Amino acid sequence: MKTLLLACTLALASLATYAHPTPAAKVVSYRASQNLATLFGKVDDLNWVPARNNMLRANFTLDGEMHSVFFDAEGEFLAATRPIKRGELPLRLRLALEQKFRQASITESFELTTDTDHAWYFCTLSQGKAQVWKAYENGRIEEVDLRF
Repeated sequence: MKTLLLACTLALASLATYAHPTPAAKVVSYRASQNLATLFGKVDDLNWVPARNNMLRANFTLDGEMHSVFFDAEGEFLAATRPIKRGELPLRLRLALEQKFRQASITESFELTTDTDHAWYFCTLSQGKAQVWKAYENGRIEEVDLRF
């Protein structure tokens, strides 16, 4: 349940429009800054912003690709997200998506990685109904409720 709540929180934070950044000196903890450097090395276009539930989000570009990394209040790594394209998905998952969502359009998608989980999230729109799905490399897809 804790993992689902974390994933839901991160999903909402990742899918939300970037807020106006707070000056980095007021937001960034030394520990979060050091953990980001240790995990990702040199990044470009780094922007720190507060996130929901007392988290801190670092938005940056690495190798030309946008990433968001989340840290808790103590500066410990929680999760990393990045937008994905269909062609970047594992083949088995891509085939499962094509089968399941023949009548729906995928409006947003991102990859979420934590210390204990690696999954992909998709927002779909079908007949005016928006839904959010969590998918795994093996092709398993389940609907998730992001309300909390």
